[in-house]
Amino acid sequence: MKKLVNIPILAGLLFIYSCSDTISPVDSGLENKIFHFGNGAEPQGLDPHIVTGVPEHHLLIGLCELIYMHFKLFLIELRL
Repeated sequence: MKKLVNIPILAGLLFIYSCSDTISPVDSGLENKIFHFGNGAEPQGLDPHIVTGVPEHHLLIGLCELIYMHFKLFLIELRL
């Protein structure tokens, strides 16, 4: 009989827990300014002269774009 009493209590706790606010990794990344990038495979390296795979290429292009955007913002701030 005690087991039957515990089942509704556990179901109620599970329901309350499932209705709580959950923050996705994307939302937490936006708040903390963390960039999440799913590359799909472990890169062999980041040296542009050595790597030959597509995942490494995507990482290198992303890094170059990030550096370029920061440099562009830096130049804009210098003009002001």
